[in-house]
Amino acid sequence: MFRFGIFIFLFLIQAFQLHAEEPAPDLVRDLCIIEYWNKKLNDRLPVYYNTSGYVGYYNMPSARMAKDGTFAFGFNWVPPYINWTIDFQLLDRFEVSGAYRIFRGVQDANLSPLGFGDYADKGINAKVCLLKPEDTGYTLPGISIGADDFLGSQMFASRYVVFTKVYPDANLEWSLGWCWGRMRHLFGAFAWTPWRQCSNSWINGLTLCAEYDNTDYEDPNIEPHPKGRIVHSRINAGLKYHFLRYLDLSVSSLRGVTTASSLAFTYPIGSSKGLIAKVDDPLYHKRPVNREPISQNRPELDLCNDIAYALKEQGFTLLEASIEFDEESQRIIRLKVSNDQWRYERILHKRLSWVLATLIPTNVDKIVVDLICQGLPCQEYKFRREDLIAFSKGCIGSMELDVLSAMSEVTCNPCSQELFSSKQKLINWGINPRIRTFFGSAKGKFKYSVGTSLDAHGFVFGDIFYKFQVGYTVFSSMSDVSDMDKLNPSQILNVHSDWINYHRPYHFTFEHAYMQKAWNLTKGFFGRLGGGFFESAYAGSVAEVLYYPVNSPWAFGAEYALLKKRSYSGFGFQNTIRILDGYTPTYVPYNYLSQYFFDIYYDFSLCNVELKLSIGQFLARDKGARIEMTRYFKNGLRILVWYTLTNGHDYVNGSVYYDKGIGFSVPLDFFMKKSSTKRLGYSMSAWLRDVGFRSGTGNRLFQIVNEERR
Repeated sequence: MFRFGIFIFLFLIQAFQLHAEEPAPDLVRDLCIIEYWNKKLNDRLPVYYNTSGYVGYYNMPSARMAKDGTFAFGFNWVPPYINWTIDFQLLDRFEVSGAYRIFRGVQDANLSPLGFGDYADKGINAKVCLLKPEDTGYTLPGISIGADDFLGSQMFASRYVVFTKVYPDANLEWSLGWCWGRMRHLFGAFAWTPWRQCSNSWINGLTLCAEYDNTDYEDPNIEPHPKGRIVHSRINAGLKYHFLRYLDLSVSSLRGVTTASSLAFTYPIGSSKGLIAKVDDPLYHKRPVNREPISQNRPELDLCNDIAYALKEQGFTLLEASIEFDEESQRIIRLKVSNDQWRYERILHKRLSWVLATLIPTNVDKIVVDLICQGLPCQEYKFRREDLIAFSKGCIGSMELDVLSAMSEVTCNPCSQELFSSKQKLINWGINPRIRTFFGSAKGKFKYSVGTSLDAHGFVFGDIFYKFQVGYTVFSSMSDVSDMDKLNPSQILNVHSDWINYHRPYHFTFEHAYMQKAWNLTKGFFGRLGGGFFESAYAGSVAEVLYYPVNSPWAFGAEYALLKKRSYSGFGFQNTIRILDGYTPTYVPYNYLSQYFFDIYYDFSLCNVELKLSIGQFLARDKGARIEMTRYFKNGLRILVWYTLTNGHDYVNGSVYYDKGIGFSVPLDFFMKKSSTKRLGYSMSAWLRDVGFRSGTGNRLFQIVNEERR
């Protein structure tokens, strides 16, 4: 009987094991299927950049696009030219690039004797993808339309439509297209990456490529450089090589006459989480837990000290704490908190939630947090005690708590009793690099100045923000540059074209010395008053109002500023302003210059695009509108393009010029081990002109509020 029992026991164990092992083959099979399709969906042939800076082959374009947010910077040796190029995948289906071409051996009759070097030209290119090869699983070819050099002198202008068919399994793609302009009629190309799936990383990025180049080089009206008009072959063939993840190298024949080469650095900056991991960020505050009620054992001041210490550890500053009661006699603790570290609103909310969940007293029903930025209450969060406790126990997640304590308009209770108060920091110091660039001559000669700036900012009288900044120019290519365009002098008030006089080499500049006070006027309305030295060239006063409700994609603002032109050094002012009649200057007396605008903002969140329309009077008294489009990414990167239409009637090379330009803003913590709210920005107009110029007037309201709500 005992043996029979042992037999039954062993039989049951074996049966259980067999039953437990039955799903294993299915699980392995399912995992293999998932891995196969993940690889299939994410499998992409490499994209390369042509000599004009955008995705293509050697000189010809393709219909393909880089990944959204990819940046490329290239150097191209294309005899007889040297091309410096930049490219950015602004949207998933929209690519924009720029090329700065140097005509080797060709002198600029007007500017080369002045030290500007060889003749040069710049242009902007754009391409829109109507259909990606990936959209149909590579069944159909991709389709794109594009324009080369549509902004600039248009010496290299072309328009095209191109089809690209991709065969991932064969590691092959080919393109066929039609062009108008410098490139004419039919063109084609192919690229084959035979060792793409090879395990050897040194050869799997090697691509064999050839193209039919339909550029009409032999026409002197099309090809501006005399040495570029010789053509022995329309086939350009060679190698492209993608290596070290971010570098693309290209070598090819050119016109059957010479050899061209290029090197491009590419980086997915739009999806990057930064160059350095945030190892110095604090962990979430989950210990110690102290929910003892407010009583003699835990008085209000002790509670405030506990919260202030925990918030400081998490990157916040507790400015004020008060206690109040609502109409239902619920006890509420109200905290005014400034965010010193976090760029993401969802992370900010989660860190606040953990601090409050571990420290809320059992006899407090709600905690209200007002978020303060530069002295301005931007938004409010209302946390119920039961929701915080459920969150700390894992009964609800951070997303549920986000909904239960969602961002709302700031409220106030005049009957609140103050428990704690702390002044904002009086002074914060910072030393930052400073780079200034512009295209100031008639043919787009690039000039720069490099220096450093010392920044001091803080708060006086509680919540009045001030900023003082002094800059010093160390290196500059503007020492021998005139503040007047030699070929196209500006014929309107010279409010900006003499900007180089403020940034001469070895020159101190008092760039900022202003104060401003901002108010939350409730129900989505904000106000601001400011005055002082707003930038290196202008000082004055400003008044601004903004309507920006919480959770609204729309915002509306108005600004009015009275400004005075500053002296080129020191703290003095200019009482006259220059205006040119041809090349003859006259100096017009003035009391002040005014600029005023009505601003409309819209957040097109579906595409992560922010639009802004400004209508009003610019500083040179020209009236019109400026349209801005900002593409923002989840990692905080912002790319800006703008175009201005005014009645200034400014002429460049015989055509009316409208101010236009590009810029970017990148979080400074991309290069730090710790999260930070600071940003590094840069922008540049296509020309250094006076038309469409809007002076800085301090930190504008939308900028302050929008950064906190992101």
